[in-house]
Amino acid sequence: MAMPQLNHNQLIAQFQDFRQKIYNCFYRSSDACMDLLDAKRG
Repeated sequence: MAMPQLNHNQLIAQFQDFRQKIYNCFYRSSDACMDLLDAKRG
């Protein structure tokens, strides 16, 4: 089954929605938790 083609703006909106849902899962220190998720392995 083929995946529907999404344009660039739709992909960005979908990713932002995903990140917001993750952010909302943290009750304390949401910003710090997101920073940890965003951190790259050096």
